[in-house]
Amino acid sequence: ELLGLKWLEQVQRDERAHLVQTWNTAVATGADFHSEFHIRHHDGTYHRFHTDAVPLRDPEGRILKWFGSNTDVQETHELYEALQKSVTRLQVLTDASQAFADVSLDHQTMLELLARKMVEALGDNCFIFLLSDAGYLQGPIAVYDVDPERAELVRTVAESVPHHIDGPSLARMVMQSERPLLIPVVDQEWLRTAMKPGFNPVRDRLNPHSLIVIPICVQKRIIGLLYLFRCRREWAAFEEEDVKLAQDLADRAALAIANVRLYRDVQAELELRLRVEKSLRESEEYFHRLFDEAAMPAIMLAPDGHFLKPNSAACRFFDVPE
Repeated sequence: ELLGLKWLEQVQRDERAHLVQTWNTAVATGADFHSEFHIRHHDGTYHRFHTDAVPLRDPEGRILKWFGSNTDVQETHELYEALQKSVTRLQVLTDASQAFADVSLDHQTMLELLARKMVEALGDNCFIFLLSDAGYLQGPIAVYDVDPERAELVRTVAESVPHHIDGPSLARMVMQSERPLLIPVVDQEWLRTAMKPGFNPVRDRLNPHSLIVIPICVQKRIIGLLYLFRCRREWAAFEEEDVKLAQDLADRAALAIANVRLYRDVQAELELRLRVEKSLRESEEYFHRLFDEAAMPAIMLAPDGHFLKPNSAACRFFDVPE
């Protein structure tokens, strides 16, 4: 069944022309043949194979036949791709953590950096809202897009639309579940109902085909939401691995935010303590001054009743040195 060129029927269709061209070139030139392509497995899936072939020549150098081997490298290739993704993911997280540390005292800059890192690593558009104590979303606090004009549209429209978390919405889904929301393939009609009507211009301009919504949590409390979109058709749909990376980035930013808040709380407490100590010191100095300058004799007593100090009037009254 595989004699002649019938074996090509087992090769993935979009690879056949290039494979035939490469093989014909090797036959015509007598050069060794090396190639990788996908061959249909018995279960109907396609496995990646590495193929080597070398010519066997007679004493005059004429090719008598070809010897070759096919090696199934699908598992090796998948392991390599997984390793590459892990290395890339680790590098993204390392770079982001260092960047967040560099701007850890600037809340706004940190969120803008988070939005940019999200787009650079995973998508086309990202915007971030923070949750107010009143229960509505403030912002967008940060927006980043590969298209600056589109970013400005998102910012302008989003700022003009109220963001109460009521009724069906992407925000409500995430707030209720307290988990990331993954929509691998976006149905535009569904998105129309899931986003508030005021967002129609943004939805139409983005025209996303895949999206993620990530909760930003500090001490297990949601303080904001991050929306990440893929709009360009060359992007594949978001996968669970993308969600994990996005959540890891958001968690690192949230940790930096928590550290900022803790730092500011400590600074505020320290400043309050210094003010109180200064006030007590000034009050004590004022009391001692009044005590010493009082016209009436007065004696300062310890809590146990022992004499501590007489004032000047008391010294004169009892005729004792000050």
